[in-house]
Amino acid sequence: APMCTGTFRTGNLVDVTGPGAAITSPFDGQSVSVEDLVPIRTRATDDTGVSVIETLEGTRRIGRDAPASTSTVTTYDGLVYWDTHGVATGTRHTLLSRVFDIDSNVSTSTPVTVMARAVHCFDGRRSADETGLDCGGSDCGACSGGACAVDLDCAGGVCRTGICIEQPIIT
Repeated sequence: APMCTGTFRTGNLVDVTGPGAAITSPFDGQSVSVEDLVPIRTRATDDTGVSVIETLEGTRRIGRDAPASTSTVTTYDGLVYWDTHGVATGTRHTLLSRVFDIDSNVSTSTPVTVMARAVHCFDGRRSADETGLDCGGSDCGACSGGACAVDLDCAGGVCRTGICIEQPIIT
């Protein structure tokens, strides 16, 4: 057989560290509307470069986002929309994101659990059987000041010492 040789050159960078991954919105315990497109934001960081963010609901991939292919970035805020049309009201859903760096190392975010609530729980009015503005009743979660055991019991998504409190959402 004929002799075959090849020459290649490498840099001095060996990437053995996985990227950072964190879902920044929605927050853990937050209520989200059914019949909507819910934005899921993920912060990705890596010392050599972020390649792609893959976002999942449970084990089902709901979308991918990536920086522009014209540059290598070490921090990227990804955005994927989760289509909640057909999602049952009152169900819990676990969201997570996987971040890949430019050398195919991968890291997974801490899971975020959200509660799917009826559309009227987000209409800015006291409607259906709500006892307060977009809270209370059978669909919306307890109002601020109401009793709770876990974050998902509250319309605002935050339960502290058995009481629902409002979580400011900065946009």
